[in-house]
Amino acid sequence: MNYESRLLRLHGEGIDVISSELTRRGEPKKDGTPSKIDFARIRYSWMGNSYYDIVSFDNAHYVHERVTTQGPTRFLVDVCDGRLGPTAVLKLVEPRAGCTVTSRIASIVPPKGGYVPISLMRETVIDEPMLTVPPTLRTDVVGQCVQYYATLLYTGDTSKATEVSRMGIMRMTEEQREDYLDLCHRLKTEDDERRRIGIMYAISSYDELFRSGRFTKGPVGPDIGEDEADVLLEASKRVAAMMVRHPVTGIEVDFPGAYTDCICAGDADILCSDCLWDVKVSKYPPTRDNLLQVLVYYLMGMHSNERSKYEDVERIGIYNPLLGREYTVELSDISEDVKEEVRRKVIGYK
Repeated sequence: MNYESRLLRLHGEGIDVISSELTRRGEPKKDGTPSKIDFARIRYSWMGNSYYDIVSFDNAHYVHERVTTQGPTRFLVDVCDGRLGPTAVLKLVEPRAGCTVTSRIASIVPPKGGYVPISLMRETVIDEPMLTVPPTLRTDVVGQCVQYYATLLYTGDTSKATEVSRMGIMRMTEEQREDYLDLCHRLKTEDDERRRIGIMYAISSYDELFRSGRFTKGPVGPDIGEDEADVLLEASKRVAAMMVRHPVTGIEVDFPGAYTDCICAGDADILCSDCLWDVKVSKYPPTRDNLLQVLVYYLMGMHSNERSKYEDVERIGIYNPLLGREYTVELSDISEDVKEEVRRKVIGYK
């Protein structure tokens, strides 16, 4: 394979491009069609702030559009080959209608007993003893940290494990970006498990920038105590072991083509061949809303462009590494009338 890096020309309303680069794989096809674009590196400023983004392209065509961030500020990137060479156009676009799956569920009034009653749930004890998260750790970061470190343990891929937080890099200040990139470098080079989980804890706090577009509490530091590190490590190892028990076909799966005016964002934690899982790091067992959340993920998967991945799913599940328990519901135990009502009234399908 030949790799070629060429300077991109970018333009967009209110955007000053500092530098950009396109990496292309392979020679042009016989019919003259440009070869596959791997990714574009784009550095630019907008409204006085400097941003840096890597836009990846996974299709076989020379034109690809992708929204690079979610939240108040989102850009559409259109990369194509013109007469004067490769060009990328950044356009500021309005936020999509709708909200996240969890926000949508919190806003609706379910029928008496809920859409997915707790009585349908089967509980299986997997790990002992139960774990307690020290109060010195931020509860809004712990869940992400455990899931992302488990992904790192399972895949060995630091890029996959930090994918969500990295998507918020456009929203960071220059100082925050430097701190974040330093943490990512340390994650790759650190050998001590306790220090490494502390670094992941700090990285996970940046997840908020991508999901909500802003910090409400700010990032956390990587220096946590041994007891704190041990709890995060044990919880992460339990999730990684769960992924080994149930061979995984997808991690942090989204639902292309399935979002609506009611729900514009949301992704499930783990997809297996016969079960769709969400990981809840909580001292409490699942609620009816938690079960509804995973049902919504399944129904959106069945409406997505990747429906075939969900056709063999027979149950929805929640794994709680703190309690050491798996909770599952057979999809066949949920009536078709309930599924249809969730499709229409919760997700917004016509």
